[in-house]
Amino acid sequence: MHRKESWEKMRSPGQYGALLIGVNSIVLKVLLFFLVPSRAPSNIQLSNLQSAEVKVQWDPLPQQYANGQLLGYRVYFNEYPYYSYLEKAVNTSSASVYMVILRDLKAVQRYGIRVAAFTSKGVGPRSYYLYITTGNLVTWLLLLKKK
Repeated sequence: MHRKESWEKMRSPGQYGALLIGVNSIVLKVLLFFLVPSRAPSNIQLSNLQSAEVKVQWDPLPQQYANGQLLGYRVYFNEYPYYSYLEKAVNTSSASVYMVILRDLKAVQRYGIRVAAFTSKGVGPRSYYLYITTGNLVTWLLLLKKK
């Protein structure tokens, strides 16, 4: 069987049994893909609560993209422009929680934030980065006045 035919067979719905025939690294990667969420949550919204807190909320991941029992969401965040290896993450307590509050952040600091869903088999793809600068209007006015 050619690779193209094999690929078509593997990605067709209801053919998961075919994934176990001729197990190789490509097939295992495809099988793993089917066990973790295949999309990131959407409609992510960021808002400042206090000078060191950010509220992150999103729409629930539709069941068709969960690829198993969804256990929750993971919110990744890091100070911008620092590299992602300094990234931190928090998990929601269940799959029915669509909001987290990030606390103890630095005031007047820009953050990059991404959200992903996860199952017992792993974490799905992360959303695109969204950015927010902590702080409030009073803080910003004081900073502008200093300049």
